Amino acid sequence: MARKTHYQQLKEYYEEKVDTEKPCSVGNTLSVSRLSGVPEWAADYPVTGQVTRVEPKGVGTHNIVADWFVRVRFDSDQPTGVAGTTTELFCVGGSRRSWADLPVVVTDD
Repeated sequence: MARKTHYQQLKEYYEEKVDTEKPCSVGNTLSVSRLSGVPEWAADYPVTGQVTRVEPKGVGTHNIVADWFVRVRFDSDQPTGVAGTTTELFCVGGSRRSWADLPVVVTDD
């Protein structure tokens, strides 16, 4: 079995230390009813995206205190006004809003 990298060890350590339950997993499809910086007239909400990264606090280069950082990439083939390169970072728990308070619904598990 391959050895875990320092990054993988840190990620596992912080996953055990957060108070908030892991909100979703990489590969989940999300329906998002609001994106920061994209007004309602500029996109056909809700938009569908795929989770590309889920990290616990203390991992990565974030200047925000939160329990989880969820990065979502949006499909380019949707006529929604949201380009395929558009990503959104959702910060969950800790000093940030809970997953239930975000404009996000997991449409598959």
